[in-house]
Amino acid sequence: MNIKDAILTPSLARGLGYYTGPVYEGFLKDKKLGITSSVCGGGRYDDMVGEYVGGGRVVPATGISFGLEPITEAFKKQRPELKASPTQIYIIPIGTTKQSLGIVKQLRKKGINADIDLNKRGISKNLGYANALGIPFVAFVGEDELKQGKVKLRDMKSGKEKMIAVEDIDFKAF
Repeated sequence: MNIKDAILTPSLARGLGYYTGPVYEGFLKDKKLGITSSVCGGGRYDDMVGEYVGGGRVVPATGISFGLEPITEAFKKQRPELKASPTQIYIIPIGTTKQSLGIVKQLRKKGINADIDLNKRGISKNLGYANALGIPFVAFVGEDELKQGKVKLRDMKSGKEKMIAVEDIDFKAF
């Protein structure tokens, strides 16, 4: 880093009361990315360590934290061709976790990168999760689908859905 890359702002104050000396924040230089928030920040907090080890000792300390959201957003903008997740299909069980695990096993045997929700999130939360990770397809597995021996497959880009047998799912072209 050259000194021309640093900007001194004596009035900078971070919102946490445990800082005892200089504080700092880091920003991305490339303004075209549209990331205006800091990507890191930290400072001196000599009194904090003493609070945890007891005795009120003053222990020289400095630290930094990184903001994963702005860093991730910048990375996505710089490298849009990279997928966020290798998962090709995300299985959303609707009261069918045990049977859905069998479907995941079947898909993986076929060489398909499959993942499943085991946290019992709702459908909209699962769709948001899959979308955030860039997973191209989700499959809904409910009692009705199981009775038909199929899953409801949704293309996350187009939003189109179709009923399909698990053995007919093939993502070799992706």
